[in-house]
Amino acid sequence: MLRTFEVLAPAKNLEYGIQAVKCGADAVYIACDKFGLRNRCSNSVEDIKKLIEFAHRYWVRVYVTLNSTIYTEKDFKYIRETIIDLYKSGADAVIISDMGILTLDLPPIPLFASVNTKCLTADKINFLTKVGIKRVILPRELSLKEIQFIGKHTNVPLEAFIHGTMCVAYSGNCYFKYAQMIKNTQAKKELLNYQYFSSNNGACVTNCTHYYNLLDADGNYIVKNDTLLHIHYLNLLDKLEPLFKAGITSFKIEGRQRELSYLKNIVALVNKKANEVLKKNKKYGIRFASGTSVIDFEPNLNKVFNRGFTEYFFNGRKSENLNSKGTYGTYIGKIKNQRGNVLDIATKSKLAVGDRFLCSKENTKSEIINIVDIKNNKYVIDRKDIKIKDYKLYRIVNAKAITEIENAFTYRYLSTKLTVSENGKTKYKLTLTDEDNITAFITCKKDFNVKISKDTLLKKFNTDKEYEFQIIDIKAPKNINLKEEDLLKIRENLYLKLRAAREKARSKEKGKIKNNTIPYPNKDITSLDNVVNARAVKFYKQHGVKNIEYSVEHNTDIKDKKIWNGRYCIRYEQGYCSKKNRKDTPKMPWYLEDKFGNKYKLQFDCNKCEMSILG
Repeated sequence: MLRTFEVLAPAKNLEYGIQAVKCGADAVYIACDKFGLRNRCSNSVEDIKKLIEFAHRYWVRVYVTLNSTIYTEKDFKYIRETIIDLYKSGADAVIISDMGILTLDLPPIPLFASVNTKCLTADKINFLTKVGIKRVILPRELSLKEIQFIGKHTNVPLEAFIHGTMCVAYSGNCYFKYAQMIKNTQAKKELLNYQYFSSNNGACVTNCTHYYNLLDADGNYIVKNDTLLHIHYLNLLDKLEPLFKAGITSFKIEGRQRELSYLKNIVALVNKKANEVLKKNKKYGIRFASGTSVIDFEPNLNKVFNRGFTEYFFNGRKSENLNSKGTYGTYIGKIKNQRGNVLDIATKSKLAVGDRFLCSKENTKSEIINIVDIKNNKYVIDRKDIKIKDYKLYRIVNAKAITEIENAFTYRYLSTKLTVSENGKTKYKLTLTDEDNITAFITCKKDFNVKISKDTLLKKFNTDKEYEFQIIDIKAPKNINLKEEDLLKIRENLYLKLRAAREKARSKEKGKIKNNTIPYPNKDITSLDNVVNARAVKFYKQHGVKNIEYSVEHNTDIKDKKIWNGRYCIRYEQGYCSKKNRKDTPKMPWYLEDKFGNKYKLQFDCNKCEMSILG
């Protein structure tokens, strides 16, 4: 049985969504104006509807994120009304994380379980499918072996991230910003002043990239002022085939907050790699949507900004920390001399104003610089406060490449065949058949006073690249009795009919919440399950949960509560994993200290290979 292969692209807004479709996405995910985990990527239902109308021409699906934590009944009212509007607009699915949504009376739109639901086990995934979830988005931390096990023991479409920035904690289990707001203000205000500005409500301030001190139990520094929680970008583009064989059907690109050049570049690249994978596995795999993408640039990961790449836990645990002495980007040369903010650089590469570089020297903190001017083969940078002679340069932003990608013309077409046949003595029947074998036809009168060739007909039909159809084959009489000036109107009518026929034939999945009492796999709900409202409590109790601990974000008491939880482990990264039994391990417990002087206790669960940070 053929399995579908979906390239799933992020969309910051309508324009980005359209570009993602043109560059080869099979599906696009986008946020509404609230509750979408990316506050800076809000969109109106009207714009989402416009994206849906464009995407559906190619059978590309549009998924809408409503996957933040929901606090009040007023919020649930908004969620329900929004989902109804999205259903009427033709949205293909809604991505959720709060189980309280499953208690609402909703239209039959498919619901997907967000990565924030932390589906680490087949048992939990199977439970979710039994209550109506149509797809599960897997955590980034899973290894290939774990994904293979889940794929074998579940029967639901599985989605996995394959590229982009990562939450270093389990997605949904970082409450760092929330804790810092409470600690820094010592506030006694209403709780809602904080809740809606937490990471789980789209207001992440990337605490994982900040500088921290690491201290032992006696207050001695283990590490001073470094990026202890910072990791590289995820890159599994060379692992698409094993992931597909393991059961993944949707390959997700992160990046709704990234620039347009990033989106076009990475979608075009994943589209290309997906086609290569399916060419090798054409007996059991097909693309989710239709059409061929045409781009006039060569996609390459190093053309846009990145922080270096990792496969994360794909093949098991390894060192992931990107500290202040780490290097990433494309090596381009060395700084021979420096006078103030003017550099003499030994390089064979062409550099441009706007280029950004990581400057690195062994056992020395790395620096970031930008070229702001070029004079007499010398490079003027934006900083005078650093001395970087003899440093190596790694380009992390290629200004020329970014401009090339952003200005590149892209389009997507559906291959069609046109047949012109006699329809009686005075008329022609023009039939258009697309690559999905969908057909449409019109009839038109002959004009015996004129003759045009097949080449003329083909040229007129294929002139405008903004049309989604391109005729690649034509069957017609040698000379056709049609006026050249009438061909555009004939084309318009025929294309409109084929578009309507395609919409009628497009696969439309339905969803249904199943109101049952199927037992939840665990009897206890912990604070890491993000329960903050009465509807979620009702849902879990209905499914046999006995003990429910509210999320950290339910109140302002964060003392000794887990404000961060994940597989990433500072103890492992510093070379003191408990399995090594090192005698020189600094005295436990350890503490993280932020720039405000706040200290956070670290807790290591070595049986689970997990770390927690306590408030």
